[in-house]
Amino acid sequence: MCGGAFHVIDHHDLRGPKGGLLGTTYLLWDGGSKRNCAVTIKRRAVGVPTFVEASLAAQKPGGLYKADNSLDYQYYAGPVYAKAPRTCVIFGGRMNDAQGNGDSWITPWPTHCK
Repeated sequence: MCGGAFHVIDHHDLRGPKGGLLGTTYLLWDGGSKRNCAVTIKRRAVGVPTFVEASLAAQKPGGLYKADNSLDYQYYAGPVYAKAPRTCVIFGGRMNDAQGNGDSWITPWPTHCK
């Protein structure tokens, strides 16, 4: 989804109120372009339009650069990209299933400082 040069460096599962897997948010890195990419892939309500989001922020002098992709999607949200050489990122995702069960998660502090 992000491109052939990207590889997964982190992920976090999004879970429903009873612990069932709703989806997974992934953080990917491409060392050649010095870019991160975030996607959230649905594991429940696949093929049905429900709210899904992928978000990514790279630390920059004077603040954060933010990118997000949030709408009703059938399969996944993203990709969203941030150029992040020698800096840290924050990534996260949110989603709901067809019954309105949802979860959200974001890194509690900047991470993956390359």
